[in-house]
Amino acid sequence: MKIRQSVLISWIGGNDLKAIEGGESGPILSTLRSVNFDSVVLLCSYPADRAASYIEWLSEQIKVPVQAHFEPLSSPVHFGEIYQAASKHLKRLSSSGIRLSILLSPGTPAMQAVWILLGKARYSATFYQSSLEQGVQLVEVPFEIAAEY
Repeated sequence: MKIRQSVLISWIGGNDLKAIEGGESGPILSTLRSVNFDSVVLLCSYPADRAASYIEWLSEQIKVPVQAHFEPLSSPVHFGEIYQAASKHLKRLSSSGIRLSILLSPGTPAMQAVWILLGKARYSATFYQSSLEQGVQLVEVPFEIAAEY
């Protein structure tokens, strides 16, 4: 029986970018330190130079491979663009037969809503959240979603 790889996917958020400056580690690094994954896929709508230094820094902090994908958005709350970007990556990852986990904490509420819709309706995903107050937690979304696409 083949063991499926476990991948964490997330948007890069402002608190993640601030982690380079010292202090708190940010939601992505906190999650990667608390839960074991085989790799991490990060989506970023920030300017490439800001994200590149974060990705380099993150790669030095952890032992798992980091893939970054720049997804320019006209707005961080544009549901259609967020949906297109997130769906494209979830489709690619799910076709590999991996176990998908989604970190909900970074990003805007629109990004979180799209993750939940896609992770419950189209792709079977596990959800995590990370905060300074509560640490890293597995999130149970207590409802099922049926959607027509």
